[in-house]
Amino acid sequence: MFDFDETLVEAMNIKWKQHQATAKQFYDHNLTEETIRAYWGMPFEPMIELFYDHKDSVENMRDNYHSLDDQYPKYPFTDTIQVLTYLHTHGYWTGIITSMTKDSVVKDMKETGMPYDKFDLIQGSTDSLFHKPDPRVFDTAIKLLKQKNIRLDEILYVGDDIRDMKAAIGAGIHFIAIPNGLTPKKEFLTQKAICIDSLSELIS
Repeated sequence: MFDFDETLVEAMNIKWKQHQATAKQFYDHNLTEETIRAYWGMPFEPMIELFYDHKDSVENMRDNYHSLDDQYPKYPFTDTIQVLTYLHTHGYWTGIITSMTKDSVVKDMKETGMPYDKFDLIQGSTDSLFHKPDPRVFDTAIKLLKQKNIRLDEILYVGDDIRDMKAAIGAGIHFIAIPNGLTPKKEFLTQKAICIDSLSELIS
């Protein structure tokens, strides 16, 4: 299983600019990198309420943000599609558990040619009452995997944030860090996490 932003796609730098543009264009609000850094990785809708200083309804803020999507596209990492194709063609159960909304993730995958329809589970921020680092965010995935006789010690989650690691370990599943986001490799290593520098290391 995978996180999405900064794990399968490069998003942070470009999406920070999109949030700043949305804040300025629609709400005349100067959104600083310090504020973004403080709340980045939260479930999407509570996060944008903080980013845009509660100046509108969540629905309007979300729609205004997404109206700029075409100007700020995400891109898969160079080996993302290759790795996912390998996993799908070799019979691996695959899922995405992310703090983004499911609709946004599917839209991003469609636009970048990622095999969104091959995933067994895509779980976004509104699909669970629980969010990372709460290990219960994995409850649905674990239930589905148990139905396929897949044990906890056969499950792996790949993510870029310390909250990903805490949720996975708390749920009793394996974790591998790909430190592309705000959590530096040094911090993962201090926590004795296994780190990879690229997704292709998963299948090499």
